[in-house]
Amino acid sequence: MINDTCGYYLRTVESEDARAAFIFEGVARDGKLGDFGFRYNGAVGSEIDRYDLELGTPPHALRIATSEGLGAGALPTPEEFRTVVDGLDGTQNALVRADMVFFETANGGAVFATGSITFGMSLGHNNYDNNISAITLNVVNRFRDPAPFVIPAQD
Repeated sequence: MINDTCGYYLRTVESEDARAAFIFEGVARDGKLGDFGFRYNGAVGSEIDRYDLELGTPPHALRIATSEGLGAGALPTPEEFRTVVDGLDGTQNALVRADMVFFETANGGAVFATGSITFGMSLGHNNYDNNISAITLNVVNRFRDPAPFVIPAQD
């Protein structure tokens, strides 16, 4: 992705799932997540990744937030298009996005993925008093907890 602008996240309906409640403790339900940062004023940019079952996302994974605000410089990886045509960039292509994802793994583990390399550049905004820092602290604290995560039963 070419850096012309960075974006932010919006929570999805899946963020309300009880399995992800710990991630958003103390974070407002509505509003933008990470619409600030050291690099181009956004937590989403530079290199991004998305939730995609066809590309290997586990079926029990939760897409808890998705990006908005990516510019025309945001493009899919070369493997995902065969020729350059109109409609490929982040302003027109729904597949060009970063997704915040959570899922449980075998043996009590779990994965929290931000889908954006610039996520960390938003941590220090406002002396670390912001929603990206709160989410990160919530995740780190829960992952430090010895209580195992449990993969949900599949239908």
